[in-house]
Amino acid sequence: MKASARVARAVEALGWHGGIGAALMLAAAVLAVALIWPQAQRRAALERELAALEAQASRHAQAVAGETPERQLAALRASLPRQRELNALIENLHAVAAGHGLALKNGDYRTLPGAGGFGRMQIAFKTEGSYADLRRFMNAAQATLPALALGRCALSRQRIADTRLDAGLEFQLLYAAE
Repeated sequence: MKASARVARAVEALGWHGGIGAALMLAAAVLAVALIWPQAQRRAALERELAALEAQASRHAQAVAGETPERQLAALRASLPRQRELNALIENLHAVAAGHGLALKNGDYRTLPGAGGFGRMQIAFKTEGSYADLRRFMNAAQATLPALALGRCALSRQRIADTRLDAGLEFQLLYAAE
């Protein structure tokens, strides 16, 4: 007996209810293969990546634990920009803003007293732009200047329908004093 004849006889024996049940079982199997299997593979890959990152973090923690606080402080100081580089960093900040369609207005730049070989510069200015442009600028500024921290962000608009926001931004820039 041919396979197609066996299938036809099985479908006839099951009736239309059985045919629908068989079709649903086939659909469930297809969904399991198409949706669940790739997600299981992705999860396994993420678990392997997590294990590798945990091992790396453990090695780093052991390396840091062996260092003295003075060496850790010296390493931090070495990673920071120098006081003589501040003007170039401010120009870089303006360039990042211009790259996102923003003009930094009414800038106020203050060098604040520091201690232990560190200094801090407070950078405050006003600008205006869309919320998306402001967010992209703030993210790019912090990515470009890792020693830069956003201290304050005040957003306002004249009318609720305005898409342009007035922004008052204040950054803190940590640097190594010379």
